[in-house]
Amino acid sequence: MPRSVPLSLVALLLTSAALSAQGPTPPDLLKSLPGPFNTLAVVNVEAILKSPRAVKEGWDKIDMTTYLAGAIPIHPAVERIVATTEFTPGKRRDSSAQAVVPVKKPIDLARVAAGLHGQLVEVGGEQAVATSAGSYLVKLEPQLLGLMRTTHRQDLSRWVQAKKENTLPAPPRYLTTTAANFATRSHVVVALDAGDLFDAAAITTAIGLSPSLDADKKAAGQVKQFLGALRGVRLIGTFTEAGTEFRVTLDSNHQPTCPPELMKQFVAEFLERNGLMPTDMAAAVAKNGDTDFSLTLKITDDELGYLMGLVLPPITADIAASDALPVTPAGVNREASQKHVVAVNGILDGLKKRNDTATDYFQTALWHETAARQIAAMSVIGVEPAAVEYAHGTTALLREIANSLRGVPVQAAVLEQNAYLYQERQPLFVWSPFYGVQYNPWFGAGGAVQTNLPEIRQRQAEAIRADAQNRANLWGKIDGQRSVVLRAVAAPK
Repeated sequence: MPRSVPLSLVALLLTSAALSAQGPTPPDLLKSLPGPFNTLAVVNVEAILKSPRAVKEGWDKIDMTTYLAGAIPIHPAVERIVATTEFTPGKRRDSSAQAVVPVKKPIDLARVAAGLHGQLVEVGGEQAVATSAGSYLVKLEPQLLGLMRTTHRQDLSRWVQAKKENTLPAPPRYLTTTAANFATRSHVVVALDAGDLFDAAAITTAIGLSPSLDADKKAAGQVKQFLGALRGVRLIGTFTEAGTEFRVTLDSNHQPTCPPELMKQFVAEFLERNGLMPTDMAAAVAKNGDTDFSLTLKITDDELGYLMGLVLPPITADIAASDALPVTPAGVNREASQKHVVAVNGILDGLKKRNDTATDYFQTALWHETAARQIAAMSVIGVEPAAVEYAHGTTALLREIANSLRGVPVQAAVLEQNAYLYQERQPLFVWSPFYGVQYNPWFGAGGAVQTNLPEIRQRQAEAIRADAQNRANLWGKIDGQRSVVLRAVAAPK
């Protein structure tokens, strides 16, 4: 779960097809990942491809960009994906994330490098693949691939050495328990270890922003007690013949005493404030357990894609796919290139549709950033360099727009140069799902500015409005390339 996603993420528990007994289990794989992390995402590929909907629609015979609107980058060569990252409330997420992927036959890194348009490098005394998207792939075991997205090469080196020396830290207990109890049988599992993560002030602020709880002080106190003892959040999902169903469970050390429907309304307001409101929320079934509160609902393929863009690092695509798919001598083919461009354009269309209902700059920034992550996670096996460049460039421009929506003026070089350019920069104002809009003390050389919320909101809005034309120009660059690249990959070679 990335740093832009708070405890409000939802997923759903249903029955799922049994996984193959072969290969390491999610709890075992969790022990192969480097710390620190407090978030876990498990995608059980074999179970998904055996699900009623997958069988009905023949997912094992079609391209992964076709089913589920490309929401989950999976391939039959992969048994499961186990990914982790560190989430810190009120801060933008790091670009670092890691995953392990068991595959069905020994890994050939040279073939992986060829399929991903990457290059072979040596890190930590081991051969690895460096991709153009800023990720590394390394063979941790003959049939276990490690993936890391990081801006610090030594992170990968330390992981490799710790794995060799069996000195990796023990995973958080909540994540280990979730992996053992749910991740082996379920289709998709996301979990956040929330123990001591949110302080009393943050919880009080979140409750104060809720119109429903503001009108019921007794319920507000009950929610505060429950969230104050929060242990973690489980998101568990499955694919039925009728669609995708979700369950979100908030586990606490305190019994939930707030009426379920009122707690549901609080969660709905929280999700809406963060741009995560599912269309089926009104029909969600709310239930109090002994020490947990749960919501069960359905989500659309587009909503699933958005959710997975938030919780899966953009390093989980193509893992070992080049060992299962033939790589042509030229390394590319027209069909894969066309599907790649169409999938990118589909994500852009979904983003534009969301933008039609946008009412908040920071929600919109999150949407752009998530769309960028979805595109970054797509397969590039067999895809022409021009299409790969288009996807990478689009990702960069979407992140630049997200920065602008957070108060960072667009760099002139991004508008003027033909080459794609992106550099992570700190926004002038940041949004915390609990605290709301805040001045960012890390922007520029100045320190924190003491001011009240109305002044902050006014300054933030002025900075963002002033950059509106630049954002429009960036979207113009994206739109100008869409049809051009699609025609280019469709032309006979």
